[in-house]
Amino acid sequence: MLRPLQTESKRGLNPLFAFFLTPLVLLPACSTDSTATDLTPLPAPAVTSQQTVTNRETVISRETVTNQETAVNQELARRALRQEIAVNQELARGALQTAGVSFSKLAMKSGAAEAFYQFLAPGGMVLLPDAAPLEGREVVRIHFAASPQTILDWQPGGAEISEAGDLGYTWGTFEMRGQVADGKIQNTYGKYVSVWKKQSDGTWRIALHSNNSSPPPKTRR
Repeated sequence: MLRPLQTESKRGLNPLFAFFLTPLVLLPACSTDSTATDLTPLPAPAVTSQQTVTNRETVISRETVTNQETAVNQELARRALRQEIAVNQELARGALQTAGVSFSKLAMKSGAAEAFYQFLAPGGMVLLPDAAPLEGREVVRIHFAASPQTILDWQPGGAEISEAGDLGYTWGTFEMRGQVADGKIQNTYGKYVSVWKKQSDGTWRIALHSNNSSPPPKTRR
């Protein structure tokens, strides 16, 4: 019959033998599974670097989209400006042509002296064949008033306008009918160009006018 361990120890059981008889405390075994290392997360610096690259790519992408939108908006603004300038130029050209026609009608009705006085800008100049330059509305008016009575028929040919819409020119032909020494009517033909400047009140006035003679229409080549 087996006796209790306590009884045997009292009878002088060898302590070393008693140690081996003591139950062993089992320690948890360390896993050696190789798959555990595969699930280990990336080190923090590597994750941070990857996020930084992603953030930079996102910023660059947004900047690219913004730059493209800015370029599109700038192009639309340029087109709108060009269209606005074209419309303003067309309106200014129409106003200039109207002024040229009004000048022509007044010259036929009241003579060149009154027409130039009404439409010449302050300090405007007129260059006529075989005459010194005439400067100023009053000087031009006196010159034409002292000339033989004539009827001036202007035929506008065209008009152009500056991009700013404040400067332009008209050109065309004219026929001048007047009495000569023997009382007969003599017709003189010519061509002209007038430089117009828009005034502060919005009206158009002639800054420079010049003309010279041309052969009669039937003899022109």
